[in-house]
Amino acid sequence: MKKTFSILLVLLMVSVVALSGCGKASGDSKAADSDKAAGSGSIDPKLEEYIDASKDALNSMKEALGDTMELTVSGEGTTLVYTYKFKIDVDKAQASALEKQESTLKQTAESAIIPEMKKSGIKNPQVKYVYLNSDGSELYSLVIE
Repeated sequence: MKKTFSILLVLLMVSVVALSGCGKASGDSKAADSDKAAGSGSIDPKLEEYIDASKDALNSMKEALGDTMELTVSGEGTTLVYTYKFKIDVDKAQASALEKQESTLKQTAESAIIPEMKKSGIKNPQVKYVYLNSDGSELYSLVIE
């Protein structure tokens, strides 16, 4: 089980890096779909365009995660939200490994994702990572400004 969880963390980091730099603003803003279903509030139109322009990368990320996790990318205001839901139960000891990835997540967001969001015209961009257990309970979350 520990080996499986370690593999999941590696896949997770690869998927985060895969999306960074992929969002180029396009004037083609499509109707909202499951990848942009924001829980509350509205999504900034520029962020919506950014997500739309990243569809190919998002689909690749989802394929890489396979049967281990579900990935939803959404927007809340000017915050890009990555929600990962494990398809297996993760205990608290395993979940603590997510906290050890905080510096990597932060560095990726600050050096790649947020600058790309700014290039796309998104003002005051933020990135939020949310990790859910298979039952939907939150294991870990992090917001980077």
